[in-house]
Formats: sequence, C-alpha cells, structure tokens
Amino acid sequence: MRNFLLLAIIVLFAISTKAQQQKGPLLNDKFKGNIMVDEASYATTSLSLQHPQYADMGTFTLDEFYPGTKFEKPAHNTTVGDWTVLKGSATDDNATVVELDARKGGRIMYFLRLKNGSLQQLDMSLHEIPPASKHILKKQ
Repeated sequence: MRNFLLLAIIVLFAISTKAQQQKGPLLNDKFKGNIMVDEASYATTSLSLQHPQYADMGTFTLDEFYPGTKFEKPAHNTTVGDWTVLKGSATDDNATVVELDARKGGRIMYFLRLKNGSLQQLDMSLHEIPPASKHILKKQ
C-alpha cells in the first residue's frame, strides 16, 4: 500500500510539473518573405507561430498580401489555425516539417525547417516547389 501511495504521489507530481511547464509564457516565432504564386506574381507573406516554450505545436497566424496587377485590386488574406511538427519530407526522412492546419476552409500547408531557421514552402506531397528560393520565409 505504501509503495502504491508513493507511486501515486510521483505520478501526480510529474503531471503537475508538465502542466506548469505548458502554462508558461507563449513564444512567438515570426517569419517573412515573398512567396511565388505563379510565374508573374507573389504574395508578401508573414507567418507567426505561437507556442509554449519547448513545444512542437501551437497556433499560427498567416498573413498574405497579393499586390494585384493593372487588372486586379490588391488582396489581403489572413488564415489562423493550429500547427505541429512532422518528421520527414518526401526526400529526407530526418527533415523537420511544420504543418499548418487552418481552422476554416481546411487549408493545409507544409514548410521545411531549414538549418538557418528559415522555412521553405513544400507542396502537399512534401516535395520542394521549384524554384525553392522563391518559397522561403526568413526568421525575423
């Protein structure tokens, strides 16, 4: 009985410690860049990943501004949702991929985390979108 009580105390302490760590201050990783939409246009993009310290998941805000053309007006789109980290891309089993899952509309996007901290947009099958240099969000 005493061993069971000791074990229960240890488990409750571990759960309490984990809950306290998750309640800490939220961090906000910010990224910016111009993402190519097609051969003639791009979207000025800002991505904010909010998360507790040491967490590989949280919420995101994605702001996209499309400058327009002489035929179209400029457009602005804001998407919010949840993000998480996946392991592996289509070409690298050890890659770190950030998955954005929008709360409305079911939009899902993938970004490869580069060694310099930047994010590179991937397609839905987790492959690079050529040219890769036109799909980079730099860490701010």
